[in-house]
Amino acid sequence: MLNEDVSLWDCLHDGSLQSLTSDALARSLTLLVDVPYLRSFHGLPSTAQFVLILDSVSEVVAFNYAPWPADLCIPEGTSWEDSVKLREEFYAKGRLESADWNTVTAKLQDSGKYEISHAFISIRVAGSQTLNFQVLHEDRTDWFELRVTAASTRFLIAPDRELSLEQFLVLGEAYWRAFSERRSKLASEASACRD
Repeated sequence: MLNEDVSLWDCLHDGSLQSLTSDALARSLTLLVDVPYLRSFHGLPSTAQFVLILDSVSEVVAFNYAPWPADLCIPEGTSWEDSVKLREEFYAKGRLESADWNTVTAKLQDSGKYEISHAFISIRVAGSQTLNFQVLHEDRTDWFELRVTAASTRFLIAPDRELSLEQFLVLGEAYWRAFSERRSKLASEASACRD
């Protein structure tokens, strides 16, 4: 996979960021993420968590999200789909503002209080990868975007089961496929009951 952005949403969405540790001397950064619904779906042990280890880190950047200062207005009776569209349009009017890396990562040590709302990895021909991820505090007061450029990223199920990127992605895809099929089945059953 070269010169492409790969979404990690299926695997990390709503995952609780348990820790983010950076070792400047070793040029590494490690994320520990707990995703209970994937752990349960795949029958993993209750202690299983995802670990992303970035090696030969060359850049770390942190941003605060500054929302657009207007009020979000979603009229009563708006459909779910339309309300999502309105939220996306409102979000797009906000901006990212540079933040101090150490200040942001110190906040993220508030174990389990931040969840990942979006994540993708950009893989480049030159041999570098950039992990982009957004984290949101559980009380919705803090929102950050972080970017880490490294030579490689390793994916593990803690404590020591290493996965390829493709294997990691399959974990999330299988869950969401089953979720979608179950939802379709329930909708069909509800429709049959109305007929």
